[in-house]
Amino acid sequence: MKQTITEKFLDSIWDFAGRPADDRIKDQVKNCVIDYLACTMLGAHLAKEENRGYLESFSDSSGNIPVVGAGIRTGVLQAAMLNGMNSHLIELDDGNRYAMLHLGAPVISAMLV
Repeated sequence: MKQTITEKFLDSIWDFAGRPADDRIKDQVKNCVIDYLACTMLGAHLAKEENRGYLESFSDSSGNIPVVGAGIRTGVLQAAMLNGMNSHLIELDDGNRYAMLHLGAPVISAMLV
C-alpha cells in the first residue's frame, strides 16, 4: 500500500525523534525555548487587558493551565491560544530577524499544554 505524503512526513519525524540529538540541535532548541518564553512573557504583559477580555468571551475558560506571564490559568485550548497569540505579539520570529513566520509560537504553545 502506498503511503500518503502525511504518513511519509510523520514517519520521518518518528525516525528523527528516535535518534540522539547532537549539541548543536540541543543548543538551538534551548535558544528557541528561551526566545519563546521571553516573547510570550512580554506579549502577555503588553496584552494583559486583552487576555482577560478574551477569557471572558470564551464559553468555558475553566481550567488549571497557565497563560505564560499573565498570572492567570484557564483551559487547555484557551491557554494554547493565548500563549500562541502572546508569543507572536512582538514579532521577534525565533531569533531570526529575516524570518516571515514564528514557528515557536504555535508549536511550543501546543507542547506546553
